[in-house]
Amino acid sequence: MKIFSFLFIIFLVVSIVASVTTYAMYGIYDSKKMLYIMPVFGFLPFITLIIGRIYGRGSIEKYLGHFLFYYNYISILCLTIVFIQILSQLMKRNFFKYLNENQLRFSVMMLIVIGLIAIYGRYKFETVKGITYKIKIDKKNNGKKMKIGFISDIHLNNIFDGEKLNFALEKMKNDGAEVILIGGDFVDNNSSLIGSGIKEIIEKYNFKHGIYTVLGNHEYYGGIEKNIEYIKSIGINILRDKTLEIDGITVLGRDDKTNKERKNLKKLLEERDNKNPIIVIDHNPMTLSESIENEIDLHLSGHTHNGQLFPMNYLTDYLNLNGNGYKKFKDTHSFVSSGLGTWMIPYRVGSQSQYVVLELQFD
Repeated sequence: MKIFSFLFIIFLVVSIVASVTTYAMYGIYDSKKMLYIMPVFGFLPFITLIIGRIYGRGSIEKYLGHFLFYYNYISILCLTIVFIQILSQLMKRNFFKYLNENQLRFSVMMLIVIGLIAIYGRYKFETVKGITYKIKIDKKNNGKKMKIGFISDIHLNNIFDGEKLNFALEKMKNDGAEVILIGGDFVDNNSSLIGSGIKEIIEKYNFKHGIYTVLGNHEYYGGIEKNIEYIKSIGINILRDKTLEIDGITVLGRDDKTNKERKNLKKLLEERDNKNPIIVIDHNPMTLSESIENEIDLHLSGHTHNGQLFPMNYLTDYLNLNGNGYKKFKDTHSFVSSGLGTWMIPYRVGSQSQYVVLELQFD
């Protein structure tokens, strides 16, 4: 039932966006062709994604990702134009008429603006930014310090290879990370689509306490058991509702909330020594409130991609206690990564590909 509700909401949003873009383009170019072309463009991604989920994903998504990017900003431009048109009509003027009389100038300006956004978005996707945070945890740990490398949402598939993963691991190793924690969506969907060489990348780096990951929603999309087998085969340990003890620190990796039978956080914490510093890794930051209620010291998540494309970054901030970056709630520190990779669309506007090194300090 939930999937049908979700599809209905998506269909409704797509219908509204398609209607706005059609209205704007028809008003500007005064061509009946726009009444057919723009709705087709609007519904094409929706239909393609549904077909992809039914029959499997392939290289068509590479092109679909580019299409979604450009259509997103054409839609935003059209929405802005419609808003200006409404204001102009209130002042007894017609903005559509002005643009119609300057079609060539408008078309050139639109191509330049969207082209510049595309160049910027590609740059922000390709460039991986390293972030370092010093976090003071008010628990004793024999005066020890620990550096944790944290990445999330690599989304390896037949489109995105391990180049950025290799870059991030090398940088975190050079920054002194003793353990690497991955916040889920290591596999984008189906591990059989991932190219060779990932295992060799993992084996290149010998971190003192190893590399661990939790599961994300995308591991479930492509067949959870097969993806788990793949992750283990390349030398990454999986924390699936399990805890790990590292130098007096308890690291608890939760299964993704896609699994409705995953264990309750409070239950997972039973028989744990809460005097030890506790780190919880959970792919989706919507569960941050549970960590706050259970007085977790550090909560790590990914999933949001910080919206990936403007203006979605504002939506992720609205929907989550912490949609991106570092925030503290009572005694619970939290960090939500914008991700190393992206879902389908190889662009970022309003977000940044990143890795983070967290230097934990104790009393």
